[in-house]
Amino acid sequence: MYRLIIAAMLALAACSGRSDRHAGKTVFSYNEPGLISSLDPAFTRNTENIWAVNQLFSTLVRLDSSMEAEPCLAQSWVIDSSDLRYTFTLRSDVWFHRNPCFPDSTRKLVAADVVYSLNRLIDPSTASPGSWVMDQVARQANGTLQCEAVGDSVVTVRLKEPFPAFMSLLAMQYCAIVPREAVEAYGSDFGRNPVGTGPFTLFLWDQGNQLVLHKNPRYFERDERNQPLPYLDAVRISFLQDRNANFLGLLKGDFDFISGLDASYKDEIITGNGQINPKYSETFTVQKTPYLKSDYLGFYLGDSASALQNQHLRRALNLAIDRESLIRFLRNGIGVSGAQGFVPSALLSARPFDRGYRYSLLEANRELKLAGYNKLNLPVLTLSTTAAGADLCEFIQSEWQKIGIKTKVDILPEANHRESVANGKVSLFRKNWVADYPDAQNFFSLFYSGNFTPNGPNYFHYRNPQFDQWYLKLNNTTDEAERRAIADKLDEILLADAPVIPLFYDEVVRVVNKKVVGLPINALNLLDLRRVKKLPVKRS
Repeated sequence: MYRLIIAAMLALAACSGRSDRHAGKTVFSYNEPGLISSLDPAFTRNTENIWAVNQLFSTLVRLDSSMEAEPCLAQSWVIDSSDLRYTFTLRSDVWFHRNPCFPDSTRKLVAADVVYSLNRLIDPSTASPGSWVMDQVARQANGTLQCEAVGDSVVTVRLKEPFPAFMSLLAMQYCAIVPREAVEAYGSDFGRNPVGTGPFTLFLWDQGNQLVLHKNPRYFERDERNQPLPYLDAVRISFLQDRNANFLGLLKGDFDFISGLDASYKDEIITGNGQINPKYSETFTVQKTPYLKSDYLGFYLGDSASALQNQHLRRALNLAIDRESLIRFLRNGIGVSGAQGFVPSALLSARPFDRGYRYSLLEANRELKLAGYNKLNLPVLTLSTTAAGADLCEFIQSEWQKIGIKTKVDILPEANHRESVANGKVSLFRKNWVADYPDAQNFFSLFYSGNFTPNGPNYFHYRNPQFDQWYLKLNNTTDEAERRAIADKLDEILLADAPVIPLFYDEVVRVVNKKVVGLPINALNLLDLRRVKKLPVKRS
């Protein structure tokens, strides 16, 4: 039936036709079902905004394929012996996009732009959700950052205390550099009139229909052969919210790739072992890499009367889930079991093999006895999720039934689910965490008691003074071996206390048209189109 629907949709689409104003140009196209709310870097809190903003703006540093900082607007930097003072030397060949906000249509990037952009994040009038990125930076007496311009080409930043992940924070799109002239000229409309230094410029934004970016002819980077980047002439982003229409666009060639696999079409395009369906192998390829994303079930521990306050019950629920089967049958083999802890194995890869929650109904029942339960007094649980997680939660429901635990799966609209989790209205919930930056500290931050929601990401309201002590020490330790030892300790505490059920560490999965060359993939699922090329279309 599914194939008949696809065939009919293809035939209908072929009859409709579509003119292409970019005929003869190399255009990279993709669909963004989640829409784009703003092109202002200060508001890039979700993937759809981040991907677009990454094409328009540049940061001091970016992350390479190994998630290490590499030069971008800053050609070099020095960190002093105290690990507090960072000195950046800027490139001298960077120009902002041409725009009427400049008296001479454009101008060079200078150090004052960096100072302005970073301070803009903490300005209350901006109300940026990324203000927390600057929490580690020391303040002047007037409340501004200790971030200073030394002439036009040098910027210094001083931290309150050592913070090893600071360079990764600067690579986030929140920290993209913007010109004061554009922000002041467009005010609250800057998000619809972006002016940056990135490889592409805004050409057209037809809200809800499409967004088109054009190549920036003055972009500062060149390749190894001294050829100017980017290679593409344009980027076109569509906004079809129907997931099947998104897949159809890929099959037709309207879109060059899809990131992530929706349940509605994953079995059609991907085999049970995570490979491309042979019927599509001549047209598409699959890109996969470990993703710094943990999918989990969370316990709300702020209710002292909840049965889930019992640590042994939480451990039993962890042990009673066959994660390998979950990944194999529900996810076409995509993902890695999260049995070893909350932090993805890509960040804590050297864990002992026997550490964690290996599937064992025997051990699960033993924990239930330690919790004080028998067949006559087992609790009944309610698991909150959204429609997208219904199949996974129904699988877990059947798993827990094997140890006698009855579970009601409560499916909520996404907005209601998000609000209920943030405000402690549900005792057991499905959620995921995608790293803001590639450091285990970012995952451990969900369990620090100073981060209780709604003021932070501790949705569990988990509190352990020993964990807090080690967490704060991890934040300020710069020696890598010592940081690893502290991370191991934090990992052990979470495994013992079981405030969370790590289900799996996700993988970035992309289905890419083979005409696309040079599309990089990375553990943060960032979209980087600087070096992408498209092979010419064969015409009959």
